[in-house]
Amino acid sequence: MKLPSSCLGVLNLRQGSFVIGVVQLTINCLSLVGFIITWAVLSSPAGGPPSVDLSTAVERPPSTVDIPQPDGSIITQTTGPLMVHSEEALSSNTFFALLFGPAVLVSLVHVAFSVVLVVGARREQPCLLLTWLVYQAVVLVLSLLSALATFVLALHMSEYVLLAAVGGVLGGSVLLAFCFVVVLAYRRELLRGPTHTVVVRQPDMVKMVNIA
Repeated sequence: MKLPSSCLGVLNLRQGSFVIGVVQLTINCLSLVGFIITWAVLSSPAGGPPSVDLSTAVERPPSTVDIPQPDGSIITQTTGPLMVHSEEALSSNTFFALLFGPAVLVSLVHVAFSVVLVVGARREQPCLLLTWLVYQAVVLVLSLLSALATFVLALHMSEYVLLAAVGGVLGGSVLLAFCFVVVLAYRRELLRGPTHTVVVRQPDMVKMVNIA
């Protein structure tokens, strides 16, 4: 496969890989800060929901009640599900921890690998670039699988609004694939080593030869 020799024809591969790392690092840091702030605000007494009712309510399954009648017969009546309070129910803080904890963890992983790309591109380290490429390949595969699952779900439930989400995921996947190709080309360039130009003089001509 022929890989590009520049990034959009404006930056060389090293500069393009470095810019990709910086942009990813900035976006991931902003996402991380946003998740942490939202988590803190919703978990605080002022910003979160009351610590009663909904946060401690659990659903009791339906039950049956036998009601005796004057004629001696018995009518069985089914009661609907009841919302009752339980000390074992999840508190609001636990709910938000389960909601935002994984998001913060994933953002931290994204930030770490963005740093790996920035350092690898700046210091010309193929091993660090390979680490980022492997991680990026996993992210790309998971993105495509999520897009496929969302597409099937949208068709099954006739919720065609979800197709917009599929389009967004596919657009992000295309952008990730472009970044992947640029960094892969830069790593291959590093493995080939620098290129030197040698002038070969002959009686009737001068020939330029590139030697890797």
